[in-house]
Amino acid sequence: VRAAMVKFERAADWDLAARLYQGVRDELELPAPAVSISGGCGYQLWFSFSEPVTVDQASGFLSILRQDYLSEALPGHLKFWPEADGALSAPSNSMVLPPALDAESGKWSAFIEPSLGSVFVDEPGLEMAPNSDRQADLLATLRSIPRENFQGALVRLAPPAEAASDVDERVRPHSGSGSG
Repeated sequence: VRAAMVKFERAADWDLAARLYQGVRDELELPAPAVSISGGCGYQLWFSFSEPVTVDQASGFLSILRQDYLSEALPGHLKFWPEADGALSAPSNSMVLPPALDAESGKWSAFIEPSLGSVFVDEPGLEMAPNSDRQADLLATLRSIPRENFQGALVRLAPPAEAASDVDERVRPHSGSGSG
């Protein structure tokens, strides 16, 4: 896969989303993820990889981020893609690419400047479709995570007892399986 996503099901969880965003940038020294509002109920953080990683690598990365940055989230308030079991389920309501109209709320999802996240806590959607040129300009400023930075982040996130060879195995490209 070339991307992974964390979905915060409640707009009230902006503080958790912001903590993950800052941790990824400041502590893991990774490029900032894209931030979007759902149009209905919450936020998503989108991680882009400069080179494909396996589904297991992407879901393992998300699992570690959950443990280290999102342990305070209530059960059922987070969704991940790819899922924690490494499943590449068909895109569902947890994986709708912005901008899109949310049928239930009648509001639009959109990529946003992270500094505006708290503005959407009461209503995480737009009344009208976002300007496509502005969406493109916002996304054009983002960088994908280089493989070496991805590997370095996994090493920093690994539990102390875990051997470095185990970490290397999680990030080493696998050949043949086609799951990536």
